[in-house]
Amino acid sequence: EFGLNPIKRVMIFRNVPKGSSRGNHGHRREKQLFYVTQGSISIKVETSEGIDERTLNSNDYINILPFSWTNFTFLEKDTELIVFGTEEYDEDEYIRDYDEFKLLIKLGYCSCAAVISLKC
Repeated sequence: EFGLNPIKRVMIFRNVPKGSSRGNHGHRREKQLFYVTQGSISIKVETSEGIDERTLNSNDYINILPFSWTNFTFLEKDTELIVFGTEEYDEDEYIRDYDEFKLLIKLGYCSCAAVISLKC
């Protein structure tokens, strides 16, 4: 149980060049679970509680809650990553402007449990 019921979309990343970065946005409602099936990524997650940077390797996962600003970088050539999300795609649900994200956090828009969990 990851608090992702129901899962409404799945994003699969493979054949992404080593050193490529993705993310650089947040979500208003969506919870996500990042699961590395092969290789490794570096992930940086900013919440109202601060910034957490970690490396996830094969079989590691991390839960990302709403109102978290996330960036991740592929550290190996053949890294594969699956991201499970609780929302169908809706552009209005995304927070794409970092200044807007910081303002929303300052105004108190955040998950009360804006803590990420990691399994190694």
